[in-house]
Amino acid sequence: MSEEKAVPDDAAAPEDGAAPDGDVAERLAPHGPRQVRTMRDLLPWEGTPRPSDRVLLAFLFIIPLFYLVMWPLRPMLIAKMPVLLSFLIGAKTVVAGAGAFAAVESHPLWIVVAAGWAGMMKFDWLWWFAGRRWGERIVSIFANTERTYRRAEQIRRLPRWLLIALVVLGRFPGVPGSIVWLISGWSGMRFWTFFLCNAAGALVLSWGCAWIGFEIGQPAVDLLKLVDKYALWVSLAIIVGIAVWSGWKEARRQSAQGR
Repeated sequence: MSEEKAVPDDAAAPEDGAAPDGDVAERLAPHGPRQVRTMRDLLPWEGTPRPSDRVLLAFLFIIPLFYLVMWPLRPMLIAKMPVLLSFLIGAKTVVAGAGAFAAVESHPLWIVVAAGWAGMMKFDWLWWFAGRRWGERIVSIFANTERTYRRAEQIRRLPRWLLIALVVLGRFPGVPGSIVWLISGWSGMRFWTFFLCNAAGALVLSWGCAWIGFEIGQPAVDLLKLVDKYALWVSLAIIVGIAVWSGWKEARRQSAQGR
């Protein structure tokens, strides 16, 4: 295997609209998904990392773990602290539930919208920063199957205006948000372009979810209180479901590798 050429950070990616050249063009060339066999394969840098590299990579792995841990806690918290939960995880269903409670308990809807907006986008800039710093190497770690890597390659080849549109839509169903944000940094999108587009998309989605819950009102609150009543059993069912799904996915992966 040929040794990948290190690229200095100040040449990490071209400016908006500029064509890549030289070392940056080499970095933009596709390499395929990263095959993780050892812990070293999960490191996106070459040589000795800086402390900031370690911190950034740790956050990228902690963020999905945080949301996974919070998943079975949703039924226990959504009826008790819906606004706080909206900020913590920014889930669309939670924001809608908080909107329903705002209607029934006469709370200002803008508080729900603001909490959901901040909750949705609070970590997204880290993915942009990782893409800016490590480029294809970090994309190949998170797009670690042929299918997801092909999808990442398709996104990378999109015109700039379409990539910006995908950043806006990054939180909408069907859009691989984290991959889009990595590629936006890899492709050289300026931070403020990314941040404003990401913020606009999150604001629209948060407002829409909160408004739907607000319009539904009491029926949604009754349902959430019912979930809260059986929260322990719902949470246990979610944990078992996650374990079964993870085992099934791993079995499929090993079966595919054995062919």
